[in-house]
Amino acid sequence: TASNAYLCEINSDGSYTNRGTLATNLWAGQAFMAYNETQLCIACGPQELFIFTFATNVLAQLAVGFTSPHVVYMDGYFIATSTDAGERQRFYLSALKDGTVWAALDFEESDAEPDIITAMVTQHNEAWFFGQNGTMPYFNSGNADFPLEPIKGQFMEGGCGAQASAIKVGDTMMWLGHETSGRGVIWRADGYRLSRISTYAIEEAIRSYSGSPAGITDAVAWSYQDQGHEFYVLNLPSANATWVYDVTEQLWHERGTWITETAEYEVWHAR
Repeated sequence: TASNAYLCEINSDGSYTNRGTLATNLWAGQAFMAYNETQLCIACGPQELFIFTFATNVLAQLAVGFTSPHVVYMDGYFIATSTDAGERQRFYLSALKDGTVWAALDFEESDAEPDIITAMVTQHNEAWFFGQNGTMPYFNSGNADFPLEPIKGQFMEGGCGAQASAIKVGDTMMWLGHETSGRGVIWRADGYRLSRISTYAIEEAIRSYSGSPAGITDAVAWSYQDQGHEFYVLNLPSANATWVYDVTEQLWHERGTWITETAEYEVWHAR
């Protein structure tokens, strides 16, 4: 259910300090955060962007003129997408080194094909914009008018079906796919080539979740290392399921949290 959301700072002793309110009685979703040397930029669903200034510990909501569900950082710029009507292919850039300034005309549209931006990830000094049906990488050309330009000839015919499923894993990216021919495939980027890492069994399981309230669109991924192994963890809250890929062994397994009262597993609680 929707509830309040706050920005909290974890202290060295494990306690936390509340740094301010991000949303009141309309919080229902995933927050994304990015930082530069002096600021933390936060995008959280139905709100416009927030900036937290490290030097002053002040959290402020910005009037940027668009509603952003996602923000990342690259080469001195914050990059934010828009959910406003007619702008779902669009991404905006902040001023260089200053997330409090967003010029109304500093935007571009990722329109290699008619689609909407569902996710974005920055890695290797590139920004990748995922649509529902395809993915386009951009680089910093240094153009004074607008520095981000598409890398010509590298459009990939594989989109993203869940905004928070696209993450960096080691030196590559992984995400839950969505294509014109279907969804449920989990992709890994090998350079600008897509590698299918899911099995047919995993894909059938994921597709079977589509009837749940949010289907698979609320999937959230994260990664970690343990004993020399790298893991891609995909939590599907609406489906009450968690699938994990061992990148080192190239094997899948399912995880869950055992609930004694109901004598069953539910989605793994780790996030």
